[in-house]
Amino acid sequence: MSTVQKNWLVVLVCLSVGACALPPRHKPPRLPPPQSSGQADFDAELARGDAAWRSGRSDDALYAYLRAQQLEPTSDVPWLRVAALHESLGHPDLALRAWQMAALRNERNGLTRERLGYAWLQQGELGRAEVEFTRTLQLNAKAWRAAMGLGLVAERRLDVATARLRYDQALVLQQQDAELLTSSARVALEQSDTARAANELAAALSLGPRAETWLVLGDLIARQGDYPGGLEAYLKHLAPHEAYQRLGEQALRLGDYARAVWYFERAAVASPIWFERAHKSLVVARERWMEQQRRVQGAPHQ
Repeated sequence: MSTVQKNWLVVLVCLSVGACALPPRHKPPRLPPPQSSGQADFDAELARGDAAWRSGRSDDALYAYLRAQQLEPTSDVPWLRVAALHESLGHPDLALRAWQMAALRNERNGLTRERLGYAWLQQGELGRAEVEFTRTLQLNAKAWRAAMGLGLVAERRLDVATARLRYDQALVLQQQDAELLTSSARVALEQSDTARAANELAAALSLGPRAETWLVLGDLIARQGDYPGGLEAYLKHLAPHEAYQRLGEQALRLGDYARAVWYFERAAVASPIWFERAHKSLVVARERWMEQQRRVQGAPHQ
């Protein structure tokens, strides 16, 4: 099959899921209709796509998966491969479309529902994500990632109590996942349960820390008054101006306005370009610091 034919097939399938915006400039030759060549050809196309993916030839992999989809139009497997491929390439919109196509072909595949839930979560569609995570748990009560997904939805809604329940539900099923432990620690910190947060962060670090693990650890250390220690944790992942910004936010949260002003100033100076967030935070911190000073000066002497 020529390169033109390959590209045309990709465009046709993209159009079927609403993923392409422009038609091809030239009309390529019409593809022959798919032939009922059986399971062997279907499996061969999937294997060909997998081999191409492993070797870094994503276009060839996509073409093979779409050929497999033509051979077995009712199968969800090719769409699962396409979705995972687009995720790996950093194409969240195309991955979401492919997860949807897979779900249409197999409504009772809990893993597909779960992945679709996370795709919606990435898009900020909390209601749709919640529906898919709930469906997943209805299909498989042990789907701990779906329970964690519901916790993330609750956090986005600032519903800390529900997030706590959902993370606890997931932890009953899985206690050895760094992302889950970090999320649970983040909620524990919001609930001022610093002992639990510290224990869960230690467990997450032992499993292989994620970027978020260092950030939550920095929050915990800073809220205990150790600002240099918090900065050190932030700098494991953040650029200096971002680290100073986050440190200033923790100081502001604690009512340590003088420190907050200092760190927001450092964030503004350390940024390679105009850091609007730091300058806005600095205005707030300075105003609160001045108000604090006015209250202190106006207090009657004992």
